[in-house]
Amino acid sequence: MKEDTMKIETQKQQARAVVYVLDVPEFSAIVQASANTPGVEVTKEDAYWRVSAPRELSFSRRGLRMKPAVWWGMFTGGLVGRIAEMTPNYVRIVADAQEETHA
Repeated sequence: MKEDTMKIETQKQQARAVVYVLDVPEFSAIVQASANTPGVEVTKEDAYWRVSAPRELSFSRRGLRMKPAVWWGMFTGGLVGRIAEMTPNYVRIVADAQEETHA
């Protein structure tokens, strides 16, 4: 039982919120803003940018100057975690303690 508890605690400590951003000009504002945000990691993976942070990521549509249609398509590359809050102008993704997988 104690071993299981330790494993869960380790997963919680390592849990990251991740968004896979398609590498196209329409989504470049997400990548640029994320790269300039302390604590956020941005790495290139094939046709995507992997944007990750411990615990949570948040984005403002107006702050990114994204059109609504592009905003609603921002998760086309996938995400790891769960959407805790999403409005027409703001989204917050929180880490999930489950393992990260991305096809």
